[in-house]
Amino acid sequence: AIVDGQVYYRENSRMVRPDLNATAEARVKGLVGLRDCVQELIDLQMDAAVPGQHHYPKTGGTEPAL
Repeated sequence: AIVDGQVYYRENSRMVRPDLNATAEARVKGLVGLRDCVQELIDLQMDAAVPGQHHYPKTGGTEPAL
């Protein structure tokens, strides 16, 4: 998880901050963003989104981010 720009992972019921170098931290942040995007896509598909209607998650609506 990304909390206040910092990487954490869950260990049982606690959130733990791993010891990552800058490259690994950037990679984890990118993968977390990718995971969130895929989860949103699956949610839209499961909710049977209207064909032809576009959803732009960065703006939270139907207008593309400029």
